This record gives sequence, C-alpha cells and structure tokens, in this order.
Amino acid sequence: MARRKRKNEEEESSYWLSIGDLMAGALIIFILLFVLQILNVNKKLEEKDVLINKLGNLQNRIEELEGREEALVDKSKSLEQIIGMKQAIIGVIIQKFQKENLRIDIDSKTGNIKLDDSILFNLGSDQLKPEGKEFLMKFIPKYTDIFFGDGNIRQYVTQIVIEGHTDDTGSYLYNLDLSQRRALNVVKFIYSDEMPDFKWKYELQKIITANGRSKMLLIRDQYGRVERNKSRRVEFQFKLDDERANEEIKKILYSGVK
Repeated sequence: MARRKRKNEEEESSYWLSIGDLMAGALIIFILLFVLQILNVNKKLEEKDVLINKLGNLQNRIEELEGREEALVDKSKSLEQIIGMKQAIIGVIIQKFQKENLRIDIDSKTGNIKLDDSILFNLGSDQLKPEGKEFLMKFIPKYTDIFFGDGNIRQYVTQIVIEGHTDDTGSYLYNLDLSQRRALNVVKFIYSDEMPDFKWKYELQKIITANGRSKMLLIRDQYGRVERNKSRRVEFQFKLDDERANEEIKKILYSGVK
C-alpha cells in the first residue's frame, strides 16, 4: 500500500514537472517571438526613415529640375529672339514696302531687295538715269529707316551692301568693272548734292559699302536658261553681326553651367 502511494506521488510529481517544462518552453518561445516582433518593428521604422529621406531627396530633385526647366525656357526665348532676328527684319522689310508703289523684288528668305537694272541704268551704262535717281530718292530714306529707326535691329546690323550684277554677255572682267561702277555710283548719288537730306544719312555712312559681282550670280528660269533682264540688277542687302550673335548665344547656353 505504501509502495503504491509513493508511486502515485512520483507520477504526480513527474506530471507537474512536465507541465512546468512545457510552460517554460512556451515562455521562451513567446519571448523569442516578442524579440523578433520588436526587431521587425525596428526594421520597419528604419525602412520608414530611409523612405522619408528618399522622398525628401526626391522632392529636392524635383524642385531643382523645375528651376532648371524655368531657366531653359528663358534661354530658349532668348535664343529664339537672337536666331529669329534676321527673319524679324525680313518681315519688317516686307511690311514696310508692301504698300509702296515701288518696283522692287524682296527675297523672303534673305531679305535682299532687287532693283530692276532698267530702272537705274541704260544697257551697258553705269550712269544713273533721271528716273533712277527719282526712284532712289523715294527708296533710300524708307530703307534706311528700317535699320536705324529701331534700336533693337540696329545693334545687330553691321553692313548695308549695294551689290551690282550683270548678265552673261561679255567677259568676266568687263562685267566685273561695270557691276562695280554701277554699285559705287548708287552710293555716290546717295551722298551727292542731288539727293535730298534724309534722317539717317550720316549714320548710314558707317555701314554702307558697294560691291560688283560681275556675272557670277545669274538668274535662270525653270529650264536653266539665263534671264538676262533679271540678271542685270542692283541688290540692297543687310548683314548681321554674326560674331556678336554667336557670343550672345554662347552666353545664354552656358550661363549657370558649373
């Protein structure tokens, strides 16, 4: 009897020890899970901080790009103004003379104004005809006002060129001499006593020049045949300060570049 009682006590003690071991094991597992949860939370907090920093950097980058975009827009506008200056001048020339009753031909690409040679000279002559002088009296003041009357245009124009051209009749040297004398006589007339004073007469002296091109630039029809009447002409051309324009373009493109 006593032996059975002791055996029951040993079994009961063993039972409670097993329960205790299980509870201790469960507690350890709980602690481990708790620690893992804390570590997971800390990791997420760290990831959150990294994400916040990335978002902050991204916002700064967006603001930087927006600033560059505004600067590029300003540069683009300035470049358009410089590059488009020649077209703007051509537009002014066309508008200026479209209502004038003058026999001129305006090249919409270059702005060159072609005067029919028969208006100014007789065939083979370098002496201005009376009707040619009358034409120049009307034309020159209007033409020069385009370049000197607008300060924005004037700063880019470096030359007004009067260019003489002939047809293909005769030698190169003969036509070179004739075309040069015709161009020069136009300039001489502008500064002669016959020509009435006009507003920009003396300013024009600083940039006007005369050239003869002989028969180098003949005008041909659609079949390639020389149009002699059109080839004999005097052209008024303007030249822009390309060097200055290029320098301004470089300043605009490289401004703010580090």
